[in-house]
Amino acid sequence: MIIYLNKDRAIKGPVFQRPYSDLKVNAYILNRSGKRISQQLVCTDIDIPSPQCDEVLIKTMAIGIAPLSARVGREDWQSGSQTLIPGWNIAGVIVKKGTDISTLDLGEAVFGLVDFPGSGKTYAEYVIAKERHLTGKPGHLSFEEAASAPLGSLFAWQSLFYDAKINGKSKVMIRGAAGCIGHFGVQIARYLGAHVIASASAYKSKFLAQLGADGFLNQYAPVPGKLCGAIDVVLDDISTSTGQALRSAAVLKPGGRLIVTRFALNAEAVEQAREMGIIAGPAYLHPNSDDLRLVANLMARGDIRPFISAVFPFDKLPLAQRRAEIGRSSGAIVVRL
Repeated sequence: MIIYLNKDRAIKGPVFQRPYSDLKVNAYILNRSGKRISQQLVCTDIDIPSPQCDEVLIKTMAIGIAPLSARVGREDWQSGSQTLIPGWNIAGVIVKKGTDISTLDLGEAVFGLVDFPGSGKTYAEYVIAKERHLTGKPGHLSFEEAASAPLGSLFAWQSLFYDAKINGKSKVMIRGAAGCIGHFGVQIARYLGAHVIASASAYKSKFLAQLGADGFLNQYAPVPGKLCGAIDVVLDDISTSTGQALRSAAVLKPGGRLIVTRFALNAEAVEQAREMGIIAGPAYLHPNSDDLRLVANLMARGDIRPFISAVFPFDKLPLAQRRAEIGRSSGAIVVRL
């Protein structure tokens, strides 16, 4: 089967020029060498995947990279998976679809968060995805901008809107505010009417002011006394241990909420938080097309914007992963195909 795509989808010529079953494509898999995920990524040829009745096949145009992108993958690999392809964020064009697909069309530009927190397998030239994990790409966004958005925007929206239930009376602190999740957190909290304090490295203060932050806190400086006990919600996208996360809770009011993105707080940590008079837990994230469409509408209206700090070609994807691991970027990191 040969599928031709519209010129406005940014793909020229036929996608499949030989029998579908014979097509090989490039993908990055994890091997056992190297301490970091970026050192474990190896590009190899795989058979092009075939969608089931409730799935679509996407020609990848851009991949969003995040420090989280291979954490689940590492666990799956250690449990015995042989060809684990990491990644969740994707933007691309549908080139094949199953018989049960009703809301997406061939040739449609889409973006989404695939199979989080499982193995989304988006570090590949072609990707299989469920209909419920995708939505149409806003026309004014590039594929790179769309690919940068799903994980960060959904983490921020679902954590702040559904979990924390912030409103115009809320005072919110975003820690790691310039990162792929944090920069959406600042914008979404502002959209919901909250007073937002952004915490990050000092040199990122101007960037965060442009996002609409009401105040800035150098994450390496002592917390001013006036902030202690003054904050309703902390969205923490920087702490990597229970101790760090609970220290960040010093700014919370009694009954305030601490939401952590980078690791799961265990029962002991949750109990420690309760003894401190606060509520603590992991960030809420449940990928679904309804929330993706909501986020897409916010971006289409200009209420929130994705920001990209660097774009890498597909053959440099391990370097993009390393850049994300270092964690000093403002906004997201993207791979372009």
